[in-house]
Order: sequence, then C-alpha cells, then structure tokens
Amino acid sequence: MTTISQNQLTSRMLAERRYQRDLREITDSNNPSIIFVESIDGDLLSLEAAIRGPVSTPYENGIFFIDLKLSE
Repeated sequence: MTTISQNQLTSRMLAERRYQRDLREITDSNNPSIIFVESIDGDLLSLEAAIRGPVSTPYENGIFFIDLKLSE
C-alpha cells in the first residue's frame, strides 16, 4: 500500500524532472529575449531570470529581472 508521503515524494520527483527539462529547453532555446534563467541555490522551484524588453514597445532596450516561485 502506498502512503500519502510516498505519493507526495513521487509527485515532487516528477515535478522536479519536468522543471529540469523545461529549464533546459529555455536555456537551450537561443531566444534573444532571454538573457539568463537559473535556479536559486539549486532549488528548482525558485528561479531568477533576466529578459530583454520586446522590440517596438516602450520596454525595448530594457533589461528586466524576475524572481519566479513555482508551485509543486
């Protein structure tokens, strides 16, 4: 029989694998708008990023820093 804590651990592991894959896709995308995206202190649920403002908008030539907190 599977306990609740085992299910939570399995869900957490699956989420971490998904986050790792998504983070790798973002960093490997060569998207010129993305300067960097990385985890904070190795925590895949806490990310920091820097992006460029979109062309032809008031934000063009701006660099924006973002802290992301993802849910499990």
